[in-house]
Amino acid sequence: MNNQAPLSVVPLPSPVKKVYVYDIDISNTEPEAITTSITSEKGLNDFLIQISQNTLTDSNHKTFLFEENSQTKIVLDNLIKTDNLNTSEECSLKLAQKLLAVEKKANTKVQNFQGGLKKGAIVICHFKSTARECLILSKLDFESFIDRETYTSKQGLPEKNGVLKSCVINITNDELSDCVYLLDSNKTIAKYWSCDFLEAKPQVDDVVNTKNAFREISKTFRHIATKSKVDYYRLKDNMISYFSTNTCFTTTDLIKSLIGEYKPVNKDLNLEEIKDKIIKLVDEKKFDGTFTIDDREIKSRYRQKIKLDDGILITANTGFNERIFKTEINGESYILIRTDSGLDSVISYPIEL
Repeated sequence: MNNQAPLSVVPLPSPVKKVYVYDIDISNTEPEAITTSITSEKGLNDFLIQISQNTLTDSNHKTFLFEENSQTKIVLDNLIKTDNLNTSEECSLKLAQKLLAVEKKANTKVQNFQGGLKKGAIVICHFKSTARECLILSKLDFESFIDRETYTSKQGLPEKNGVLKSCVINITNDELSDCVYLLDSNKTIAKYWSCDFLEAKPQVDDVVNTKNAFREISKTFRHIATKSKVDYYRLKDNMISYFSTNTCFTTTDLIKSLIGEYKPVNKDLNLEEIKDKIIKLVDEKKFDGTFTIDDREIKSRYRQKIKLDDGILITANTGFNERIFKTEINGESYILIRTDSGLDSVISYPIEL
């Protein structure tokens, strides 16, 4: 018989070093601290890990830098460095008060056409695991549910759609990084959240992002021109249409517009490979996953040309999908152009119906 004593199991310390939650309601004068079981809920660790992973890896995230002398960064820095509970709580309250103030101001601008800002709560967390130490700030829409035992209304951690905004700031050797990773459920990063609350600016401006994205995405399908020129021009046209008709870029929307339900003429083309290449570009920081499209420096690249016989050249300043086609009439090849303009410059072609 083995009389050896069993090994003792030492519980791992929680990676949540500090966490504060405040209700942010613009109809109130002060944020309200939430002291219910939400802050000690069993799934809180996993939930915060998921927020940090999504913010850092989601193809629609955007990188910002703290402004010089950012007051928000000063408060966050004090929060992570203090061991005094009162000081830590004061720091968290300052952040909640600041968010409430900027939301009140922002709400007056959006309430007429967006119905106002969503009511929610801010979570402020100092997170430290074996893999990462960071600050997580997130605005959440807590979900209500009925407790099965007491039949009373309670609130719990939201699913993915309940994470309205998130922010992750890495900590290295007790120092807060200047780099701020942001993700927004509204695709575009709200100015009041990034600039007014966090006092951060985009690491890459919109003109550069637009130029880089257009150039790098073009490269992901350029190779198919040798296999199927018609597929190449169809995809290029889809991309031009996206950049020329949208004001906001997100990686997911770009992929949907570029590839979406497109059925290639050449059945051997691998569209999933192109999709993976585009997502990888964001991972490699070739451009941000979301930004405002500013196409001043790429408009000349929208122009496409089709060379025909006898020196005839068709030039399209944007796209030409669903406008220019090929057909065969009496055994001869023709180009068809759908147009309501320029018809008085050419003679009619006799077609027998």
